[in-house]
Amino acid sequence: MLQLTGGWRRSNSISSANDAGVNPSLRSIYSNTNSGHRALVFTVQVPERGPLGLDLRARNVTSAQGQTGAIVKGFRPVKDGKRGFIELTGRVKEKDILMQMHTCKVDDMLFDAIVELAASLQSDLSAWPLRLEFRREAEVRELEVKPKAQTFTSFLRSTSMSLAGFSSPPAPSNAAPSTAPLVAAQDGTFQDKLNYFRGFFKDRLPTESKRPKVHTPPLPSEDLVNEMYRDLLVKRNVPDD
Repeated sequence: MLQLTGGWRRSNSISSANDAGVNPSLRSIYSNTNSGHRALVFTVQVPERGPLGLDLRARNVTSAQGQTGAIVKGFRPVKDGKRGFIELTGRVKEKDILMQMHTCKVDDMLFDAIVELAASLQSDLSAWPLRLEFRREAEVRELEVKPKAQTFTSFLRSTSMSLAGFSSPPAPSNAAPSTAPLVAAQDGTFQDKLNYFRGFFKDRLPTESKRPKVHTPPLPSEDLVNEMYRDLLVKRNVPDD
């Protein structure tokens, strides 16, 4: 395994590829393969001499000549735990194949020879800025662009928000203003759909449990009832028993 790690020889820390002032996408082409798919071939140019922060392994381990080629296994931090320039560009991914370093094609080289070449380039000032060429196979690219599967929660949410489509269509004269909120609810965010349904049910008749109750005054006390009864008897001139 080849670990191209170590420290940068820059006084300022690198927080992103743009901070380095270098355009990482120097070249990007597609090459045909026997399977009919197209593999992505691209280059990254490292501006200054220093460790690359790449973690490589042999690509072919069953070759008759020995382990050959190099493939990206991951990334390693460089000086002070910072990420290397290649990782910061965001262009190089795991399983990318290293095709060329400087002017040397390394795809068919022995892995040990690639390690020696990387070490020799560190002392070769004429090789910097260092040009690296990578290849990404079509099946790896297809996995990256494959959409995520819909979760059960998102399915229920999208289904419940589509219930408004079962309502009867509005009159032609009011079609434009009335269908606009429905389209916004179906095509908008979850908050748009929630606001739409709040307005949809706001003016509907309340259910039995939501209907306002009639206020019933409390019953008078027993003494008050007796007093009112005696006053009524006096007014009607009813003699006492």
